[in-house]
Amino acid sequence: MVVPRISLKSRYASFKLLLDIFSDLMKVGLPMKLKTLFVLGLVLFLSFSLFQSASAEDKNIQDSGFAGVIPKLPKTSNDPELFNNFVYPSWGPVCQRYTYTVTYKDKEGREPEYMRIIFNGKPIEMEKQDQNNNDYKNGVQYIYKFVPNKLGSNFYYFEASNGLGKARAAIIDSPDN
Repeated sequence: MVVPRISLKSRYASFKLLLDIFSDLMKVGLPMKLKTLFVLGLVLFLSFSLFQSASAEDKNIQDSGFAGVIPKLPKTSNDPELFNNFVYPSWGPVCQRYTYTVTYKDKEGREPEYMRIIFNGKPIEMEKQDQNNNDYKNGVQYIYKFVPNKLGSNFYYFEASNGLGKARAAIIDSPDN
């Protein structure tokens, strides 16, 4: 199992902020030794943030070990709903615990036949966050906890069925969904 890298948008924002600070620093009359230390610190910070950080999701499906387009589910009047899906934290170091969360809801109050996270192409059953909550009509939260042991990328989405219909959420880079 692998963990994805920090997003390019976050890297760019960090780099831009530090570049602005560096530019302002060069205008100030500080000794060259202090300016050199700042540049070295900047290089170390950027190398750490670019190569040692991780993120809970990656939009590059080809790097995930799971390739292909996920087919769109046919809509039925019996489909459950999946909403309020997120990952916490969104990024962090290797060995950081990531919690994948989604809420399952069924308009008739039917419990799910299954509630899964498809994680790098492998279906994994999720657990109810509160084992005593059976209010499927208003929504029940499900979680999956994952602790990576190396850097890399992950691809995931949620899928549920009430036996009569299916629903998916959090599909990344799938043109049909």
